[in-house]
Amino acid sequence: MNKILLTAVREFKATALTPAFIFGAVILPVVIWGVLGAAGAAGLFSQEPEPTKGSIALVDPTDGRLAEFVAARLNPEAQKAKLEALKAEARQRLAALGEMGETAMNMAESSLSFKPAQITVERLTPDADLDAARERVRSGELLALIEVTEETLEPGGSLTNLVSESAKARDIDLIEDAVRDSVVDVRLESAGMSAPLVRTLIRRPGVTQTTLTVAGRETAGGELIQRFLPVAFLVFLAIAIFTGGGYLLMSTVEEKASRIMEVLLSSVSPMQLMTGKIIGQGAVGLLLLVIYGGLGVFAAIQFEVWNLIPPAILVWLFVYFLMGYFIFASINAAIGSAVNEAREAQALQGPILGLMILIMYLGIFSVMFSDNPHSTVARALSYFPPATPFVMSLRVAYINDPVPTWELAATTIVGIAGMIASVWAAAKIFRVGVLMYGQPPSVLGLLKWLRYS
Repeated sequence: MNKILLTAVREFKATALTPAFIFGAVILPVVIWGVLGAAGAAGLFSQEPEPTKGSIALVDPTDGRLAEFVAARLNPEAQKAKLEALKAEARQRLAALGEMGETAMNMAESSLSFKPAQITVERLTPDADLDAARERVRSGELLALIEVTEETLEPGGSLTNLVSESAKARDIDLIEDAVRDSVVDVRLESAGMSAPLVRTLIRRPGVTQTTLTVAGRETAGGELIQRFLPVAFLVFLAIAIFTGGGYLLMSTVEEKASRIMEVLLSSVSPMQLMTGKIIGQGAVGLLLLVIYGGLGVFAAIQFEVWNLIPPAILVWLFVYFLMGYFIFASINAAIGSAVNEAREAQALQGPILGLMILIMYLGIFSVMFSDNPHSTVARALSYFPPATPFVMSLRVAYINDPVPTWELAATTIVGIAGMIASVWAAAKIFRVGVLMYGQPPSVLGLLKWLRYS
């Protein structure tokens, strides 16, 4: 046991205490967030663009009412009023998220810059020279030519917008929204109705959503955390498992290629060496899980949603990390012991990695896209050991639709059985391949090694 621990400590130090790992896992994320924070504080993300100045030509089949409505909507004051209305609607929607929504809205407003465009409307009659107007659009004299016909004013009608190459996307959207809303106003007035009154009456009411927690508290933000939490769990788990397993594969290949493996085996048995390497690199993966998971916890606390996450879910995340890591690391240890160089290892690892990625995608589609953690595909994958940690991490994160206790126990037993079988198979392959050089075996060749004692 002492030799296994010494090997594990050596593996951990050889990976986690290197400048490259410290820079990539710790310093680089801090630098990135620091640069983004400094740029935001300096206002680099909120520099105000110059407002657009120009004209549009509008083919107006009415007596001028349509052009008046469009000009009124493109008025700078009307643009500001529309923006304020959008802000009010956004605040109403984000109010359902409580403190988190207010923080998000304040961040958005701090980076939002707005200067109203100065766009004038030139009315054209239906019998005007449209070819000349199109040439003015091509030359950039006009931002756009909007062709409205009598059919456009009928329900289901459409209009044509010919825009200049120099027109900005936001200005095109502004112009089209103004014209389309104005066409609706003309239709309403033609039907004898007041357009402002109708628009006020059809405005939908806001919704304030709260989540009743087990502790009896009412907390806002349940829907958002329900959407975000499963993906966050899967990402954290994948980073920790694949990174730790990747380091294990590379260290095994390097030690075998440089003949260091032979020196190590003079002091420890193959089983002790493999176990120590798996534990050591597992500690590296766990360190990454703590680092990035800690950032996630910090964000959850800042956005006032930490109390929505049951502590038991974090325990399950740790269990599924151990389960997934030992399965993936055992496979990598077996591959690393059987090859002579990194290129050969990548060729053998490719199908395995592809299978893991496929499992993750199947888990996301069967759980997230169906919005059902108890779908048939999700439940079936939960009993397939390589998929168990990834799919179950998605399922247990559905705090509003928890997995039954019996299924948690059953899938955990299946996953642990798969983990033990993976370690056992990897140990047999490791013992045979660690001192074998020459032509690397195929996947079928590795399976044949399992018969060796």
